[in-house]
Amino acid sequence: MAVTLYISNMHLLDNSDYYERAYQSASSQRKGKIDHFYYIDDKKRALMAELLLREALIDRGIKETEIKYEFSKNGKPYLKNFNYIHFNIAHSGDFVILAVSDKEIGCDIERIRDLDIQIAERFFTNNECKRISVADSIEERQRLFISYWTLKESYLKYTGEGLKQPLNSFDIDVIKEELVFKEFDIIPGYHISLCMEDKESEIRIINISNLFPGKD
Repeated sequence: MAVTLYISNMHLLDNSDYYERAYQSASSQRKGKIDHFYYIDDKKRALMAELLLREALIDRGIKETEIKYEFSKNGKPYLKNFNYIHFNIAHSGDFVILAVSDKEIGCDIERIRDLDIQIAERFFTNNECKRISVADSIEERQRLFISYWTLKESYLKYTGEGLKQPLNSFDIDVIKEELVFKEFDIIPGYHISLCMEDKESEIRIINISNLFPGKD
């Protein structure tokens, strides 16, 4: 099965009527998570994640009533009754992404920002910082910074370690020899990375624009 990357802008939920319809259609688990957030943008991101996952599962012939979520010991969600489907969700700024595969997968999206070498020195290995510092231009240094950041995050989400493993505890160029990484610049101002097992997988990209119950 091809790896599929779903992308959506959370501001599709700015319309209060669309938001309410989508919220009412969400699972009780997701409603609980949405209600936990104080800020509306956080609520929209959580709800958009539910809509993207629902769309992905419908694409695979799975009914909403069949969806049952469980969590690994590291807190990574999975589908209890469909263990052949793996997914991962990430968000940054206005965008939410979902990666789906038949094998373990991790994804990350980050808004591209100016390089802060102090952040790199705090979170990257010495070798990674050196590669950034010797790059030919500020643009190349910035590109390496955001590339390393999203690649490392996607790897930690692939393993399920998340915040439990520091970003500077491993060198991503070493890890890249063991797994498959893909990078995308398909949204202006953002960078996306995927970490996965299957070297042969085709990657489909689906930009969602209409996920709302009752929307024309």
